[in-house]
Formats: sequence, C-alpha cells, structure tokens
Amino acid sequence: MKIDVVDDPRFTKRKMYDSLGNDILKILTEIITNSDDSYKRMAPTDDVDKEKPISIILDKKKNVVEIVDNAQGMSADVMKEKFQTYGADKSDRDKGYKVRSLFGKGASDVLFTQNKSQIISIKEGVGCKGKFIWEKEHRQIDLQEIDRRVLKDLRDHYKIPNNGTIVKFELNEKTKIPKQFKEKLQVFYMLRHIFSNTIERKIELIEIDKKGTTLKTVLSYEFPPFNEIDVLYNEILSFDYEGKKINSSFKIIKLDDKKKFEDTYGELKILVYDDEKNIYDNTLFGLEKLPGAEFIYGELILDGTANIIREKLNTEMPEEILTDTRDGFNKRHDFYKKLSEIVEPILRNAISKIREGSKTGFQSDGYKKWNEAFHQLNKYMEMSIEEINDTGGDPGVSPPVDGMQFSRERIKITIGKKYCLKLLINPKIIIPGSRIIFENSNKDCLNLISDKITEVLSKNIDKNGIISINLSIEGIKITEKDCFIQATVEGSHIQKKLFVSVVDQEIYYPKYGLEFYPNYLRTIPAHSTNIHLYFDTKKFPLGSKVNFTNSNEKIQLSCNEYILKEDDLIFETIGKIDIGLRCEEKDQEGTINANCNGYETSILIEVAESGIEPIGKRGWLNGWATEDAPGQPWQKYLDPTTGKIKINTSNHINIYHFGESLTDEKIKKDKLCQRYLAELISEQAAIYLVKKKIEKGKVKGDDYEELLDEQQKEKNNIAKIIYKTVNDLVDKA
Repeated sequence: MKIDVVDDPRFTKRKMYDSLGNDILKILTEIITNSDDSYKRMAPTDDVDKEKPISIILDKKKNVVEIVDNAQGMSADVMKEKFQTYGADKSDRDKGYKVRSLFGKGASDVLFTQNKSQIISIKEGVGCKGKFIWEKEHRQIDLQEIDRRVLKDLRDHYKIPNNGTIVKFELNEKTKIPKQFKEKLQVFYMLRHIFSNTIERKIELIEIDKKGTTLKTVLSYEFPPFNEIDVLYNEILSFDYEGKKINSSFKIIKLDDKKKFEDTYGELKILVYDDEKNIYDNTLFGLEKLPGAEFIYGELILDGTANIIREKLNTEMPEEILTDTRDGFNKRHDFYKKLSEIVEPILRNAISKIREGSKTGFQSDGYKKWNEAFHQLNKYMEMSIEEINDTGGDPGVSPPVDGMQFSRERIKITIGKKYCLKLLINPKIIIPGSRIIFENSNKDCLNLISDKITEVLSKNIDKNGIISINLSIEGIKITEKDCFIQATVEGSHIQKKLFVSVVDQEIYYPKYGLEFYPNYLRTIPAHSTNIHLYFDTKKFPLGSKVNFTNSNEKIQLSCNEYILKEDDLIFETIGKIDIGLRCEEKDQEGTINANCNGYETSILIEVAESGIEPIGKRGWLNGWATEDAPGQPWQKYLDPTTGKIKINTSNHINIYHFGESLTDEKIKKDKLCQRYLAELISEQAAIYLVKKKIEKGKVKGDDYEELLDEQQKEKNNIAKIIYKTVNDLVDKA
C-alpha cells in the first residue's frame, strides 16, 4: 500500500516566513524587482519615450503597502500560471529575457505571509484581481475579473493609462517599519542598481503618516566616488565551475572615511553582481573582522552566473547557490567555495596593504625570554594539532557512482611528513552504519595514522549527498615502488586503493592551486637563494603566465614573469617553480606577489645579518609586535602575513593598561605591563589554536559553549607556558 506524504501547513508557513524574516526591505525588494523585470520584458520599441514609473505607497496609519507599475500587466491566465505552483521557475529566462527572479517564489512569500494581500493587474483593457488567502491548511488565490467601471476608477487613482500592476498588502504584526525607513530603503544593497537607473526608471516613495500628511520622494542611488590612487586591486579573474569558465572583474578600493561614507551610501563591502546587474551579495568573504577590512569596499562582477543559478534551481535535485533567506550566497555550496578560493586571498592581501600604513613599534624579537616563550608555545600548539599537509582534491558535487573513491587516486608524499585526504562515500550504495576497513600494504614505509576501522555516519552527509571520511598517513621510509592503502566495505566486495609513493623531495599540495611554500623566507645580504611556488594544473593549466611583483625594489628577483611548463611538474598535476632572489643590503623586508589568471598569492621576505629563521614562520606564531594605529578600533589580532600578534598601542583599553606610551623599560621591568601583555598574547593564541582544532576536526565548531570552554582551557595552558618562560610575571605566585 502506498500513502501520500504531505508537509504540515505550519512547516510550510514557517518556511515562507523565514525566507524573508519579516524584513520590510527584503519584502519590498521582491515586489520592486518584479516590477523592474516586467519593464525589461517589454520590447525595446514599446513606448520608448514613455516614463517607466514604480510607485511605492506606504500608509503608516493603516500599515498598508502598495507597489504600482505601468509595465506589462497580467491576464487571469498569466496570474494563475505564475502563482499556482509554488517555487517553480517563472523568470522567462528561457525566452531570452534578462530578468532577476532567481528564486521562483519571491512574490508568493510576500503575499502569503502578509495580510489582506492582493494583486490587481490590467492587461489589454481587461482587469483582474487575485486575492491571496491562507485559511487553515489551504493556500488559495481567488481570481476575479474587474468590472469596467471599477477599472476606470483604478486607472485614474493609480495613474495607469494602459497596462500595469498594483500589489497591495497589509503588514503583519511582526513586520515593522524601521526608523529612517526612506534612507535605509534608498541604500539597500539589493536595490542599488535599480535605484541608480534614473534614465529608464522613476521610482517614487509616497509616505502617508499617521496624521494623513503625504510626503513624496523620488528614490535614486549614486555609487560612491573614488580616486584611482585608492584602487588597491583591479583585475580580470576567472575560475572553473563544473567545466564552465566563469570570468569576473574584481575591484578593491581603499576608503579612509568609509564609516562617514556609509551614512550616505549604505553598508559598503564587496558588492557582488552579474553582467545583467542582478545583485547577489554584499560581503567581505568572511574577513569582516580582520583589522583593516573596515577601510575597503569594491565590486565583483560575475559573467553568466544568472543562467547557472537558474539551471541549479531546475535540476532534479535543486541546489541553491543563493540562500533561500535572501542573505546572499549559500556558503555551503560548491560555487561559493570555488569563488571564495579565488577572492579571499586577494582580499586578504589588499587588507594587509592597508595595515602597512601603521607604525610598528616594539617586537618580541628583541627580547630573548619572549622568543623562548614563543618557541615553547609553538611546540605545544604543534603537538596539540599534529600539523598535517592537506592533499586537496575536489570532492565534486556528485556521489561516486561505484560507491566510494579517494579524493585523489595517487599521491606522492615527503618522508617524515604527514598528509591527509578524503575517502568519498555514496550513502545510497554504502548505507550509513557500514564499516570501512583500511589496510596498509607496506607498514615499513607508510604509517596509517587514522583508525583502521571507521563507521559510515549519516550525520556527515553533505548537501551533495556525499559522506567524507578523513584519512591521515605519514611517510616513514622512501619507497622503491608504489605502496597502497586499501579501503574495503566490510561484508562486501566494494574496494578502492590509494597508491602512495614516499620520496626524499619536498611535496606540497597548494590549497588554492597556487601557493608559495614556505610562505616566508629569511636570508642574509649578498646571498642568492630561491623561493618556491607550487601550482596545480587543474586550476592553472600549463601555458598560464605568472606575473611577479615586489614591494621592495632592493630585493631582486630573477624574473618578473614565468610561463608554466611541463618540465615544472613534479607529480601528475602538481608543479613547482623556483625563482631566484638576492638582496645586497641588510635589514630589508618585502612581500613578493605572484599573480596568475587574476589569483594572487604572496611570500614575506626578510633580509638580516643572521639568516636563521625566527620562530613561527612555518605556519605558527612568530611573536608579537606593537603598532600605533590611531583611529582604528582593534585591540589585537593575528597578522596572517607575518604570523605576529599585533597589539594596537592606540586602543583605549590598551592605553589604560600600558599608559600613554609603551617603553622598553616597561616591557622589561613593569610587572603590570608584562602581565597584561601575557594576557593579550594568551587570549589571541588560544583563539588561533581553537580555530586550527576546528579545521582539523578535533573540536566541533557548532557548539558555542563548548568553544568558549575550549578557548578558556587553551588560554590557561598557554598562559602557563608564557609565565614559566618569561620570569617573574606573576611574582612567583
């Protein structure tokens, strides 16, 4: 016997409410965008000189909203087609129209979650009214033809001479009108391109206050002006997504008075939109809290992505590249991950350029006991994490057709180093609860660090229907021929092999396809050496050109550009190029950037009388340094480029503890100053360590209380190391 499964009406209602969050700006965006799209569908020759208005009428006394346009209008049949099936694609992109409607349900979410909702539309002299009704378990639309006499009154009242549409609803009790509503609406990021199109659209806000007074405002938006000297980055980028090459234009701008500008232009981050001016997001790709990020904004224009988003929504298993809640990109989707891989390092580098303007003061390098403290601290952190090189490998978006596969079929690893990769499971073939048995063909050369038997857990299924099992291995002896790790599903014939070669050669798998490793070099004056750039041809094919730039002209490179060649390959798709470097003078520092197809990576160079590498340059902490950064709110942060914990001596809290000026004498002898410095270092180091633990799966990242406890525990452990090494910080208490 087969039974039908239906959604609980309360679940459906909650989903519709959640999608807009009772946010009046998002609600209006859906309807305004529909009106704008309707104008786009009109033939270019239709009423070329006709004004194309959109009126937003807000009656604050009645709590009623009306949006009126003079666009296409809808017949009863069209209205039925657009609203009868919830969530279907009604954008008309398949007919060649460049319209936004990327969700397939925006207007429905508005009209079914607000009160007394209706659409009145006029098409070719015929008027139609649709009332949106949600009673008990049923959603209905009551369609009625409008009497011609009533239609004439509607035309006169709303100034609709020909075709047009009126959307009308009463705000529900949870949807509030914010203070400075007009100002917030005018700068709302999703409407900026529509409001800036003053030649083709006239958008008017008509506000009726509780006393009945009417205020009319023509809404418009101008993007903030900038000087070319403030452009930190302006390049064409490209990345591959499921076999499609996506080109983009990325511009980053420095803005010293950003907060002041935001009063006029709204929140300024990286505005992400496509070549049709459909706005997707306003984001700094997770770097919002990085000091210096508060001084940048820009734009990222993606070509052809509107069609990709539509295609994903229309697959048998629909995928949402944009969040259902209209909050920008779905950060779990592979599209965002691919985009972020390209954009995030470029953003990070631009932010570091801003940080270069701050004045560096004291550094832990000059204090022997602090250097020893960081040596001990890094040993503790490395033991806590067991640093493992990630071999990468794209899991893709489709589960393995034969049940399971390794993220790479064959890898080469360096003797004495640890590496990790993934075994990808298709839960439709290998059901959760199954056990995977791992066997090592050569225990003399290869150490299998991970558990020999692992259970397939349903809670680890990702959005693409794939379960990933992490596998860690270590090269302990050079192999004469490939050995392998075999994965077998217990009680079945499903097996997969990972072939491994252990070599006495530095093998590194670049995280983003292009990366300096190591990303720091300390050398001595008048000495020639090399820096090493690793690349993956899956992301940067042979024949690609790499351009090198240098922030310090006294540091000389052997070349300024390089073409990736087959001779550079060290293993399958992984290659390495060595770039010569030399500096004649001591006490020099600079950043070398490598740019390929718009993606940028960097390495920090220091030239000193002693070529001995200081602490922390291999991915851990490299000590502390003070900076005088007046006007910037940050207290402390970990600089990802130098590995130093930066402390802002102009921060008000730091001034309270250090005094108006921090001196060498205070650092050496003032107990209160020393204790506060240790407090700052311990806290920032604990944050970094816990983040590393989350990345390695040693700590869950979704339990807030657990994270706080873990951070406090590590802060205590780190403080003990510092107190023990830097004598008398606590007066031997």
